[in-house]
Amino acid sequence: MGTKARKISTVLNNFQRRTLEHSKRNFSLSIGFLLVLLVASTMVVFIHPGKPIQAATSSSFSFSVAGDYGQTKNTTATLASIGNLAKSGAIAFNLGLGDLNYDYPTVSAQQWSNYVKGNLPANFPFEIVAGEHDTGDIDQLAVDLPNYITGASGTYAQQYYFDYPSGTPLVRFIFVSPGVLTQYKYNKGGADYNWVSNTIDAARAAGIR
Repeated sequence: MGTKARKISTVLNNFQRRTLEHSKRNFSLSIGFLLVLLVASTMVVFIHPGKPIQAATSSSFSFSVAGDYGQTKNTTATLASIGNLAKSGAIAFNLGLGDLNYDYPTVSAQQWSNYVKGNLPANFPFEIVAGEHDTGDIDQLAVDLPNYITGASGTYAQQYYFDYPSGTPLVRFIFVSPGVLTQYKYNKGGADYNWVSNTIDAARAAGIR
């Protein structure tokens, strides 16, 4: 290998190493952003315990994510884990990615919400979005499990976003309901498609990383 080729190889190797290090640092924020764009159709649980957020100027924060809840012993164990992390200050909020109450209307929205809140600290942000099992009771679930994040914009539990932390945000979380709630259409160029596009562009313009 010639001198020029060796130099190019060294540059590429260094770039790959720096990119990997950068990816590791931003993994927890990136995976959270990607997951909230999904409507849960299979069980997804992401719990990333870390240092509790100290102030709006903190450079990092931790949160939990889960979808496909139902009301089983596994659900209870998951909610208990979220609750313990919340009580210790290890997580700032939970993202509930749809398919919440599987037994509606046998189990009412209020009954299921009380079951969830029984495992969590009072007023803990358990932010939800509709999944396929939630079309009948999402409005009541939104009342019983309300938004506790400052500055959320849009229709909570259906199509909305929030920035976190609210003072100097690091991330914009965007929630959508494609193929779930019939009033939302995400065909390219349509109103809901443009809402998502504009919400992303506005975050970039605001310098949200």
